[in-house]
Amino acid sequence: ALPNDETEIPMLASERMIIVEKIVRRVEKEGISLENLVIDPLAMPVGADPENVKHTLETIYQVREKYGLNMSLGASNVSFGLPSRHSLNAAFMPMAMAMGLTSAIMDCRTPEVVTSVRASDLLLGTDAWGGNWISNFRAAKG
Repeated sequence: ALPNDETEIPMLASERMIIVEKIVRRVEKEGISLENLVIDPLAMPVGADPENVKHTLETIYQVREKYGLNMSLGASNVSFGLPSRHSLNAAFMPMAMAMGLTSAIMDCRTPEVVTSVRASDLLLGTDAWGGNWISNFRAAKG
């Protein structure tokens, strides 16, 4: 579910959270389990406004803290219109994951981004004992 309404995409996390709350209430009213709800915290281009990524990260954090919901976003939206997009996307993913992002639409053909996600999984404790990190390292070595 997108935290926007018929008027515009809210830019501030506080505005997005008002809509998330409405979505949650409606989903509960319809008898749908919140575990089946996925929120898109709206990744907006940092090239359009230097504060956009901060608003997205704050939205991710608040959705996770207040509702514990799963989230997915278009990760490469943050780098739209800028050079070296893969580097920006690779930097953004660990930040978003640390705030509570549970999934992302991203280019899995980009080694830089994939490596940053795998490293984040290890460092954030979702890759227990580094099993996936070690397996992927060994597979890459051939």
